[in-house]
Amino acid sequence: MKPPGSDRPATFGGAGFQTRTRHHRDDVAQGLGWRVGGVASEVAPLREIVLGWPSSRLDEVQDPDAWLMLHRPDRDLLDLQTGQIKERFEAEGVVVHVDDGQGEAPPPNHLFQRDLFFVTPEGVVLARMGADQRAEEPRFAAQMLAGLGVPILHTVRGCGTFEGADALWLTPKVLLVGAGLRTNKEGIEQVARVVAEQGVETRAIPLPTGVQHLLGVLLMVADDLAFVDGRAADNRPLLDALEQAGVRVVILPINDELTVHRGMNAVVLGPRRLVMPSRCPEMEATFRREGVDVSTLDLSAFLSAGGGLGCAVGVLRRVGEDTQ
Repeated sequence: MKPPGSDRPATFGGAGFQTRTRHHRDDVAQGLGWRVGGVASEVAPLREIVLGWPSSRLDEVQDPDAWLMLHRPDRDLLDLQTGQIKERFEAEGVVVHVDDGQGEAPPPNHLFQRDLFFVTPEGVVLARMGADQRAEEPRFAAQMLAGLGVPILHTVRGCGTFEGADALWLTPKVLLVGAGLRTNKEGIEQVARVVAEQGVETRAIPLPTGVQHLLGVLLMVADDLAFVDGRAADNRPLLDALEQAGVRVVILPINDELTVHRGMNAVVLGPRRLVMPSRCPEMEATFRREGVDVSTLDLSAFLSAGGGLGCAVGVLRRVGEDTQ
């Protein structure tokens, strides 16, 4: 006697229907239907990034302040320096995806990819920018990421604002999110709900006045070592979180290397290895004294546009030392 349903077509629940039992996170980790990806660390070896190629709409920037920039951008120099960033990371074996707008010129600040999305082990959260001038940008990031096969878990909405450079992994189970000009309470709550489903605790960190993102306040270079902007030297929520995680903190002095040349706005290649902006010799020497391997790039055009190297590089994938 045939078992019940054995003659039923698979599409109606017959014997040929294959029920999914795997977790979505496993699908992403193994590239089953999705691009292999994910981040749960600021210091694990870097494998994939996104760079925004300078847009023709940079020519619209007549009043830099109206576009959140410091000076009128130099398109030729931005093209040159973006190419140098790409070459530098590719030389490290990092896969570099270039977002040129997919046939449509993106807004000027599309240069700063780290702001536009935040990556978790299961996919990304799309930003909702804190400034009206940047409202268009996450749509371009969504197109790019979807085209790569990256799952989009959530788009911050309502009156929430959230920018990816405000979210930093302290540990794989603790996420720090900066609360300030770019990311508000509602945005943090939405991100917290997404990562809570992945077993992650979120801690809101109030940001000092005059900084853009948490990214420029905290630089994790190893699981047990971090550098902190001197303007946050008395930021107890931040310092307490680092202490509880067993992270040793080095406070950096407030000077032009920090505030003008944005030496902390760096990208970590792996534990105690980073690429940072040039023209910061004292900060570079401090990093080296702490056992950090440092290389530099000229980011002058990006600094004029109002951001640094860490802002420009959208981190898409990091992996553990023993992960292929």
